[in-house]
Amino acid sequence: MSTRPVIGNRFEILDRERDLLGRGGMGDVYRGRDLESGDLVAIKVLRPEVIAADPGVVALFHVDQEQGERALELYGLASRYPYVSCSRWYEDVAGRHIAAAAAGLPPDVIAAAQERGRARDLEATLRDLLVE
Repeated sequence: MSTRPVIGNRFEILDRERDLLGRGGMGDVYRGRDLESGDLVAIKVLRPEVIAADPGVVALFHVDQEQGERALELYGLASRYPYVSCSRWYEDVAGRHIAAAAAGLPPDVIAAAQERGRARDLEATLRDLLVE
């Protein structure tokens, strides 16, 4: 049996240390795998201590995810970049709630987003990196 974290019975974080892509104010972003498609994905996970300190942060997390979906539609990226998707999952792991969003962004887009320091603003990242 795998000890790798699986979110929503669909997204697997391969190695929490090696596959950490970045850290933001609310959570961490990991490289992972979509167990249904086999695709590599970026998985954003809210840190448990952040949720414990302010349970309202989960609502902000959802707003961030919804902005990403709106950006895909607004800028016509859904048809241009069909591999980009945003999903929301909840999983009770070791007695605490973890919320995560996965976006099937290619590694160069993730790297560029990190470089620009825009990982917390997905809408601006997509606009800046994919529409230019």
